[in-house]
Amino acid sequence: MAAEGPAPEPQTQALDYYRPLQWQRAKSVEQHRQWNELVDRYHYLGAPGLVGAHLKYLVSGRQGELLGALGWQSAVQGLGCRDRLIGWDAAQRARGLVHVVNGVRFLILPWVRVRHLASVMLSESVRILQRDWLGHYGSEVWLVESFIDPARFSGASYRAANWVPIGWTRGFAKRQGVFVHHGQKKEVYVYVMEKGLRRRVHGDVQQPLLTRSFLLAQREVERKKTFARRERMKERRKQCHIPEDVTFKTKPELAGEILRAVTQSGYFPARWATCDCSFGNNEAFLASLPAPLLYLAEIPCSRRVWPQAAPGHPELEPDGGIVEGFLSVEGLLSWQTVRICEGEKGPIVAGFARIRVYTSAERTPGTERWLFLRNDCSAPRIVVATGGKVSRDKSWGLLRGPRS
Repeated sequence: MAAEGPAPEPQTQALDYYRPLQWQRAKSVEQHRQWNELVDRYHYLGAPGLVGAHLKYLVSGRQGELLGALGWQSAVQGLGCRDRLIGWDAAQRARGLVHVVNGVRFLILPWVRVRHLASVMLSESVRILQRDWLGHYGSEVWLVESFIDPARFSGASYRAANWVPIGWTRGFAKRQGVFVHHGQKKEVYVYVMEKGLRRRVHGDVQQPLLTRSFLLAQREVERKKTFARRERMKERRKQCHIPEDVTFKTKPELAGEILRAVTQSGYFPARWATCDCSFGNNEAFLASLPAPLLYLAEIPCSRRVWPQAAPGHPELEPDGGIVEGFLSVEGLLSWQTVRICEGEKGPIVAGFARIRVYTSAERTPGTERWLFLRNDCSAPRIVVATGGKVSRDKSWGLLRGPRS
């Protein structure tokens, strides 16, 4: 959090005084730190722990007056009202989710009192996002989504910027990488960039266009489902005699509790834990593991990390890179071939490489890990399948273990 200082000068001029707005994408360590400090201090949810694909922006007036900040990240995998809007199945969603982006934070600084600024920032941001997401991650953006807390905000700025409400969440929030049930449903707003999204996903020109009227009709369907479901859940909980103090817990939360209990019992003196990417991509779960326990955690190929050192490629240190992209960076990885064991059809051989990385752009000591890569030489197999891409002979993971 930023240190206390003199109160900033109030910004109360008419909107035209600040236009054109200046958009600065956070690239350097200092810019990422500034964005995190502002959001952590002035946004009611604080700064998020972003993993995977994401972009951060600082927004200023034409004379350099700092006005606010926005953040985007890859969309959540499961969102009922959005998934029903598109009508895709699990395989289609796995391929198409790279074209959906989530607005993870939107902040106007508290001393900025400029009418219509919020809607203008939201309107300009989607055009800038469309350009930068394609340039940075190589994927077109078809749909943008954001969650609005109706207890705090009316959503008027979103509607003025041509966003449309389509439904509600189920009452979960992502806190430190873990979904926690709080019971406060948020309204889901979307901005459609590709009205033919359903046609692209289903390969069918007869699919309806995502027009405003179609979106609002979907919202009405969701409204009836949401509140009818709430009535059934109250009745079901009572019929099953579920105590009121029993709350929902995610798989990572349950797994963390089990591992802590096993470690404390002393009955099973384990030193290592391994997990797939549904747990390995959850920083809160990894942080909750008992300190003596070392881990090797699988991560998706789209995960962004920051090399501790990248000789010959200095841009990778402040900007980071996608794990899969490291495979094509010349001189970054040093592979060693290892005979793992004897199989039924002969020796099983694989190539291994490792590189010291940070899991956040701030490059703090607490986010330092080994990135561990394996390339199966003898028996290709499907290991990672994210973002619509399937890797048949490579896997990767984060390792908390000895530095040497």
